[in-house]
Amino acid sequence: LFEAICGMEDETRIRALLLQAIANKPLMLTSLSSEDMEGIQKLKVAASIKGIGRQDQQVEELVARLSLEAGVTSVSWAVRTPVLE
Repeated sequence: LFEAICGMEDETRIRALLLQAIANKPLMLTSLSSEDMEGIQKLKVAASIKGIGRQDQQVEELVARLSLEAGVTSVSWAVRTPVLE
């Protein structure tokens, strides 16, 4: 699971950058969603990503790329399902 917190006005750009970055890696997007965060003018963009075997370096590169974007205040990822071998 990959999550980025960004300003509401940055949602479209962050989603597009995420899709673009995944297309260049051995990763497959299985879901993409955005959710308003209550009480603040930010939202969470969440993506479920699959890869064959552990793809930690690939996901870290994705996190590094998106964390450089203006408007992004937080980026994180976690392994939520068993790794496909």
